[in-house]
Amino acid sequence: MKLDRMISILMILVNRRRVQARELAERFEVSLRTIYRDIAALNEAGIPIVSYQGAGGGIGIAEGFRIDKNVLTEAEMAAVMIALKSAVSSYRDIKAELALEKLKGLLPPPELEKLSKQSERIYIDYSSWEMDTVLEEKIRLLKEATELS
Repeated sequence: MKLDRMISILMILVNRRRVQARELAERFEVSLRTIYRDIAALNEAGIPIVSYQGAGGGIGIAEGFRIDKNVLTEAEMAAVMIALKSAVSSYRDIKAELALEKLKGLLPPPELEKLSKQSERIYIDYSSWEMDTVLEEKIRLLKEATELS
């Protein structure tokens, strides 16, 4: 579906600095011409698309552009909340807790209540039955190592 493809293209462009149109065409199994039409439509919709010329060139989004929270569907927001709640259950991660609070802060109270009910339907508790300081220490070290890279 064209809309799904365009949203996917938008998310790829947001997450990567630039991408070649040929790569997008191959990924979505459409022609280059279709990709250029989709890019033009995104540009017309107010997304600041930038074209980079030369070796290593491609298509990107102007620096500083941010996506509104409405890009995620209700089900996707619930899935993100479930994942964050589950991750926080295995070890204390202040960043994950803050991200969860930020997500909650984006929504008006009626939407938040509905989303909370959806995200509470399933909860995966990764914590051990007893306080496992060895596991906590391993997770802390892994996290520290990845942040240094």
